[in-house]
Amino acid sequence: CRDVLKLLEIDQVTFHYLYDQLRTDYMRDPSAVDSEVMLQLGCLEIRRFFKHMPQVALTKKSNFDFLEKEVGLHKFIPNIVIESVKPKALRKTIANYFKQFANL
Repeated sequence: CRDVLKLLEIDQVTFHYLYDQLRTDYMRDPSAVDSEVMLQLGCLEIRRFFKHMPQVALTKKSNFDFLEKEVGLHKFIPNIVIESVKPKALRKTIANYFKQFANL
């Protein structure tokens, strides 16, 4: 963990390249990760993608619909999770995690 933080401090370009590679690998084969962790990782990525969005933004149905239909949840959360969780429960969980990660 310290090596990754050190890499971020020393060489941000390499860090972001590594991050993108790991994220791509994870999205292709998330089988080794718990579904709750997958949701948390997805919400962190949503937070990074929408860094200027207020923490309560995803509690509004219209904002979540935009995320779901225009951007696509599949860009942030593996399809295996999207398909296995009921839509209403998925929305609520994502909104809650998004609030938690608002200050990151």
